[in-house]
Amino acid sequence: MNTPPIIPNPPPIIGTAPAKPLAGKRDWICQQCGWIGKPKRHTDGSMLIELVLWLMLILPGLIYSLWRLTTRRKVCACCQSGLIIPCRSPRGLQLVEIRR
Repeated sequence: MNTPPIIPNPPPIIGTAPAKPLAGKRDWICQQCGWIGKPKRHTDGSMLIELVLWLMLILPGLIYSLWRLTTRRKVCACCQSGLIIPCRSPRGLQLVEIRR
């Protein structure tokens, strides 16, 4: 029986840790700048104008608030573009592969 010699303190193995994936399950990719990560929420309009309209009359404030809520969308955290898609979509996977 030939057994391999036992090394008392083997040297650490460097560079063999699993690579961090370029994109996570919940990440999005921007089609304009290529940024990968979690998007920001953007709402059109102004909070100050909304407040003034609510203080003046109920109906204009309500209409403006509803308009602001319907224009809320996800945007790229880097360039503020609305051209973002999930990384797990077919086009998103293509863009992630291009970035590698």
